[in-house]
Amino acid sequence: MYRTVLENITIVIGVLALITTPTKGQNSAAMGERDTGPKHLLITYHCPAASRSAFHDYMINQGVPAFQDWKRTGVVGDYYILFSWFVDSDTWDMLSILSFNQYAAVDKWRQVEHTAPGGLRREGVALCSRAITYAMDLLWQSRSQHSTSTPGATVFLIIPYVYYPASSLEQYATYVSGYVIPQFDAWIRDNILVSYRIFVNRFQTRSPTTFGLGCCASGTVADLESLIPWR
Repeated sequence: MYRTVLENITIVIGVLALITTPTKGQNSAAMGERDTGPKHLLITYHCPAASRSAFHDYMINQGVPAFQDWKRTGVVGDYYILFSWFVDSDTWDMLSILSFNQYAAVDKWRQVEHTAPGGLRREGVALCSRAITYAMDLLWQSRSQHSTSTPGATVFLIIPYVYYPASSLEQYATYVSGYVIPQFDAWIRDNILVSYRIFVNRFQTRSPTTFGLGCCASGTVADLESLIPWR
């Protein structure tokens, strides 16, 4: 079952590494992102435990190369694909984040959806039980100016958040700017984070839900593995 869900969702993306150079964070929300249509799509993929290994293999051999081709041909501006380390029927197995240079470019992805729902060919769709698409705005971001993550040694952590009521986005943005961002910037200064991004769901018509995503380079304790390097 494939569907688009409209919820209050925030995605926080952070990258952890061993050596970083501090950089000044973005204290205020980039609310101008909401002046046009959403330019980021987040897709969660769910599959039965019996299909999980086959789905992972499908993504390595067919799925990721397809996303690479869509980036090369300009269908998407950039993308990230993450696969969870452990089976968990209460959450998703894979997550993708698609970014577009402008809102009008999202129409190219809608054309892809006609033949590849969620970016999956027929073989991949058969392995999934459902996928959910969220339209997101990138309201905060920062990264170290000189440190980057290492392909093959990059781990992402996703944290869900909920803010309520749906009409409280401005208050929530004030809270994030005043409390969350200084905390994340401190983690960069303390050599914990390489970078972070915070996405907020554009549409607020369902029960409010928020997610956070972080990434580390040590790989000792984390929830996700990256199928592609953090760029």
